[in-house]
Amino acid sequence: MTEKIQEPKQSYLKRVLWSGLAVLAVIAVGLWVGFNPLASNPDTGSLEPAPIAGHPAPDFTLKTLEGETVSLSDFRGQPVVLNFWATWCGPCRVEMPHLQGAYETHQHNGLVVLGVNLTERDDPGDVPDFLAEFGLTFPVVLDESGDVAQTYRVFGQPASVFVNEDGVIHQVFQGPVNEQFINARVSELLGS
Repeated sequence: MTEKIQEPKQSYLKRVLWSGLAVLAVIAVGLWVGFNPLASNPDTGSLEPAPIAGHPAPDFTLKTLEGETVSLSDFRGQPVVLNFWATWCGPCRVEMPHLQGAYETHQHNGLVVLGVNLTERDDPGDVPDFLAEFGLTFPVVLDESGDVAQTYRVFGQPASVFVNEDGVIHQVFQGPVNEQFINARVSELLGS
């Protein structure tokens, strides 16, 4: 009768663990290649608009405080920073001077900062005072229904979406951004 040689339990567990990690690594790479639009399909024109890096930015049309209509597509050919904010939001207040500074510095290079007030969550009567307090000169539109915030999956504020001149989303960031972050993303958008 032949005796079955038993492998020590620790050695067996190590092999199972390493095999499992190898399988997870293969799955992760596959998912990244399969679902990263830039890796799987460099032709972003065939992708549906979505609030995801590499996809065309979903277009929208909203009104300004003065009642003028502004569409995201009005700025095709220019890099755009969409910033979703509310007057009562502390982090929004902190980042506004940095957004205004980036706009002033790079407006001559075609940069557009488009402020999207989350009016459904805010008091529209507070918006003019907020704009005056921070000396904001970039265009601001009012998302009165919350539809644009929902389309862009903005569940908290602030949120920023960096869109290149072709209308393709470069990066989506939920939460406050600082001056260095804004300048780095704007430099990437401007190719400098």
